[in-house]
Formats: sequence, structure tokens, C-alpha cells
Amino acid sequence: MDLGTGLALLGSAKLAEKVFGPTAEYIGQGLRSFTENRVRNVRSIFEKAVFKASALDEDRLKSPASPLIVSTVFDFGSYTEDSLVQDYLASLLISSRTTNASDDRAAVFGNLLKNLTVLQVRTHYLMYNVVRALYVGSGRRLGNQVEREKVQTYISVDLFNRHVFLQESQRQDSEYLFNSILHGLWRNNLIEQSFAHGSIGTISQYGPPIPVRPGIVFQPSAFGIELFLWINLITERTTPFDIVDPQKKIEPIFEFDIVGNAFQMPSNG
Repeated sequence: MDLGTGLALLGSAKLAEKVFGPTAEYIGQGLRSFTENRVRNVRSIFEKAVFKASALDEDRLKSPASPLIVSTVFDFGSYTEDSLVQDYLASLLISSRTTNASDDRAAVFGNLLKNLTVLQVRTHYLMYNVVRALYVGSGRRLGNQVEREKVQTYISVDLFNRHVFLQESQRQDSEYLFNSILHGLWRNNLIEQSFAHGSIGTISQYGPPIPVRPGIVFQPSAFGIELFLWINLITERTTPFDIVDPQKKIEPIFEFDIVGNAFQMPSNG
């Protein structure tokens, strides 16, 4: 398979250059030995990245994608079939095209994804969309540990069933899966150490208000916020405050209803 044929698998050489920049010349060679499934997964990430590339300004379009995150897309992403994980990789691919050549945070986040389960990625995405929805416009300075402790947040099991536990078997095993999910996110610094899951009685200890459904409580971390901003292409001159800044454009991939399903605990924090 020559370079042109390899790029054609992604649509066209022109689109490949739009996503990868000067690094596009390596892509055809990299696809040569891929199976059909791996090509399909890379193509899916690529198509998501093409859509996201339209958000970049001209200066960033002149810069190449980070070779380290490109490598992650091809080595790890080609085996990844979950749509949301693919979306994270597509966002990191585009976000890596920065005017600061020494900024390699996209590669750090790419390596992080390799250490997370699909359920942990989906939970991270749900958690920080909830943080955004609950506290946008609040002025919370979430780069400060004390401020983050004040936004301990409840999410109901109903929201998890809708957006994380997509299979019935996962819902039946949710009591055990929550342990893996929450400890994994904490171990990777994506949430703070104060978290819990369980029955209404267990969660009520963190109130008021008292939830009407089982669920979890957690505190966002600065690193978890930073990853969320990066996968929303908010990367340059950013702080954790940006997640609650209404001027920053953040559009969730899926819609969710937080009324009764997510709120601050305690309510007077």
C-alpha cells in the first residue's frame, strides 16, 4: 500500500493534511499493515477530528499534530471501538496542534487514556459535563482546592444507566463497577479523594439535599477539569476556572437531564 492509497482510506490527502498537518505524510505508511477493523477505528477517529478541525484558527492550522498523539491514535486508537473514547482521541489529536511547540500535554492525556477503562472515560465525561451544567456562571475558582471541596457533587444511578452503564449486565453489576470506576479515576488524579457510592442512606450522609435515588458523590480535580477542557478544544491560556466560564463554548455530545439527578452536596457549600 503506497502513501496515496493509505491516505485514501481516510477519505483524501487534503483532509488528512487538515487534521494532521505536516505529519500527514506518515499516515499512509502507518496504515499499510492494519487489519480492516483497525483501519475502520482510525477512520472513525479521523472523521471526528475533521469535524473538530474547523474550530482551529489559522495559526494553529499551520502547526503539525503531535507525533506522540498521532502514535497513540494509531497504536491504541486503532483497537478502540468505543465512540466516546474515539472522540477523546480525536479531540486530543486536534488540540495537539498548538502554536507552542513545547506543549506536549496532548501526549500526556493520550497516555492517560491507555490506563482508563471505557467506563472510566464515560464517567469522567459525565462528571465534568455535570460540573459544567451545575456551576457555570457561578464564579467558582476551581483551581483552588478549597473551592473544589465546596462543589462536592451528586450524580444519580439513573444518569449512569443512561450514559455509562449502557448494557443491562453493567447495570446489574453497578455496585461492583462503581468501585473500579471511582478508584481508577482517583488513582489517575481525575477526581479528588473524597468520593462515595451507594444507597440513598449512604449518599444522604453528604447532604442536604437528600437524594431520592442511589448514586455517587465526588469532588472534581484540577487535572480532571484540564482533561475535560482539552477534549473540548479549550487548551491555550486556560485555567480550571474555564469550566464554569459561560464565555467558553462547551457543547456535550449527548443531552442529559440533571433535574433531580445531579446537585451540589451539601447545598450550602
